[in-house]
Amino acid sequence: MNNKNIIIASLGILVIAIIIPIVMNYILCGSIGAQVTGESKDWLSFFGSYLGGVFTAYISFIILSKTINHNITILNLQQKKQDLESLKKMLSEQVSMLDFAKIGTIALVITDSSQYQSEIQKLDSFREALTIKFNGYGLFYENSKDKPVQDYWSSYQKCVTQLFDDITEMTQLIAELPPHLDDSMVKFMESQIANFQAASKNPSFAPDYKVLDTINEYQKRLADNARRQQLISSINALVSKLGQHKDKYTNDTYTKAQSWIKSEEAKVNSIKIS
Repeated sequence: MNNKNIIIASLGILVIAIIIPIVMNYILCGSIGAQVTGESKDWLSFFGSYLGGVFTAYISFIILSKTINHNITILNLQQKKQDLESLKKMLSEQVSMLDFAKIGTIALVITDSSQYQSEIQKLDSFREALTIKFNGYGLFYENSKDKPVQDYWSSYQKCVTQLFDDITEMTQLIAELPPHLDDSMVKFMESQIANFQAASKNPSFAPDYKVLDTINEYQKRLADNARRQQLISSINALVSKLGQHKDKYTNDTYTKAQSWIKSEEAKVNSIKIS
């Protein structure tokens, strides 16, 4: 109950407290035909006790009301603080998932063909986790009218969209990546092909079909290796862009999260305990 309501209630109770004895007297007068029931000293004594009781009860009510309001305000403040801590934790978890560096781990195992599939599975798992979180958070944020929430959700959406694009591109590049050939094997194959081509210039040259199959296989593997180098260049270019995407998208989402937290802190600080 605020001060304005207390004043209005006090005036109302005062008027009612005065009217009630008059009404009682009127009722009693009506039954006996007198104008005043009882003597003046009786009325003075009655009014003193009556008004004292009324105002004592009213003061007790005001104190109780203020105590209840005070307790409600404290509980509300505690709840707001708990909500703020939950918000901080939730936003921290969300922003921490926006990790572009996870997409670039393939660059660390690019010479180990046996790890390609496991890297693809990791990227798929990362995308799945992002999708689940994104859909869940969308239920809370997309219809909010608060500007800090809208700003955060807009930035978060852009960041996740870019993550999805980078995951898709990296997954495709890894899936197309041929097995690794070390330099000694490349040189051996090139020398075998060169010797075969030199020998084939002799009119009497008639290679065995197994030799032809071997040379064809070498040529295919060397062609795949050349294509592999192009794909590695594309992977390295994407890895370089991941840092830029982090600076542009993840950092912006983090900034928007901090703005949202500050707006909620301001609401908590605005709660006055009276």
